Amino acid sequence: MKKFTILFLVLAFCIMGLITGCGDDEDGGTTGPSIDPEDYDFYMTVASTNYQRNENVITIIPMDNNIITSMEISVNGVTVIMTSCMNFWTGSANMDEGQAYQVEAIINDNNYSFTINIPHIPIVNWPVNWIVTEPTTINWTLTADAEYQEFYGTSTDYITWDEAYADLGSSDRSFTIPANWVDPNYPDFDLMLMEMNFSFEDNLIVSCLSFDDALYVQGRLSGDSGKHNIIEISKNMYKRIFK
Repeated sequence: MKKFTILFLVLAFCIMGLITGCGDDEDGGTTGPSIDPEDYDFYMTVASTNYQRNENVITIIPMDNNIITSMEISVNGVTVIMTSCMNFWTGSANMDEGQAYQVEAIINDNNYSFTINIPHIPIVNWPVNWIVTEPTTINWTLTADAEYQEFYGTSTDYITWDEAYADLGSSDRSFTIPANWVDPNYPDFDLMLMEMNFSFEDNLIVSCLSFDDALYVQGRLSGDSGKHNIIEISKNMYKRIFK
């Protein structure tokens, strides 16, 4: 469905800003515990590609003024080949949705050992036509709840982007997109339903993300999907969830 390549991720990571603080929960959705990002040195995401269901991209970035000088990581004893780009490190590993995995990592000679839980991938009943100026209800199925669930939308002319987020309850299986949720004057629109689990290990934040998305061109469902900066979206979700 999606040609979501590691090359795109690396390019996106290299232009992305680091986490500097926590924002407000604008939509009144699920909120998490009080966590100060300044207490953590590194941020790791494990994100499904939505291209192959068991393919996940692992990315580790430093927070604040930290620098990653060396990186080793394995998942259930299998070494993951990581590549650096301007102090961002990324690689890929096969992990099945809904399963737990033991991760061993060495970052700058610091050892980390923790378990991650890969969220199930939602199956969304995307409408063939989306009239942005009218309320639209979206329904989906999900094998089991993740810790956090969020709906994301954007409209763009590929020069300017208008974005909107809605924090949902973890058991929700529908969401009504408000009329004019994103700017209806742009030609292309992208919708995305995200499932996320978080872990915290010493000075490392870990987020596991699975999603389904749909690209609309002139309001009609396209055969392809948009390309997302998953780290940036994950970071924004983290900032809203954790006060």
